[in-house]
Amino acid sequence: MIPASKFQTQLLIASAFIAGDELKLTNAFIQALQEWSTIYDGDPMSLPLSQAVPPDFPTAILQSRDQSLGIELARAKINLYWKRLELNKDASIDISNIYSQFAERIATIAEKNKVVIGRLAALRMSMGDEPTPGRVLSKQFCREEILSGPLRGVEGFELHAHKVFELYQAQNVNSWVRIKTSGSPGPDYEHIFVEQDINTLAEEINIRNFDRANIMRFFREASEQLDSILIEYFPGKTEELRHD
Repeated sequence: MIPASKFQTQLLIASAFIAGDELKLTNAFIQALQEWSTIYDGDPMSLPLSQAVPPDFPTAILQSRDQSLGIELARAKINLYWKRLELNKDASIDISNIYSQFAERIATIAEKNKVVIGRLAALRMSMGDEPTPGRVLSKQFCREEILSGPLRGVEGFELHAHKVFELYQAQNVNSWVRIKTSGSPGPDYEHIFVEQDINTLAEEINIRNFDRANIMRFFREASEQLDSILIEYFPGKTEELRHD
């Protein structure tokens, strides 16, 4: 059985969806650049504004010089991300701390630009090396009669699961888990990717108004659940997992 400690976080994304009045991108872009110029110290990017562009498509982007951190601003959505670089591929990270910082920045952008945050999402992508990932995954998640029948000799494997649950009091969320082999098809599959997505309900976007305290709470609770869910699918908790 594959343990959760085998996986290394590759990408973290915190998203905030705006309800009601849209984000004024020029103002938000300048404010974010001034607020976090020492963090997002790479070349900023701004695309021409047009109503033809979908409201959730980012047209203003800030990133760190090494491109490991970024803010993407759209009229109806804010994304903050952290991604693992090849240069620091073995570095440990504190996921809860990263999400806490992202939550603070989302709240600051919302407050300074007087927009309503109606929906939130936390996404995590993890990867584990495995020489025969399809066989290992199918053995972990499928019954023997399936393994000896239609999945006999399987090389690629995918599992998608969705459920709705109460993350904390009066806050239901969607939880998506996508597990799949990666690499060149056939015997060259060599990785297992796990994508986890915890997000508030789309149908509630116009009745929710996440203030700073609730934004902080959502990402604190979500970051803990991301770890818990990964362990449920891949039992075996270690010290290593709590910091990556």
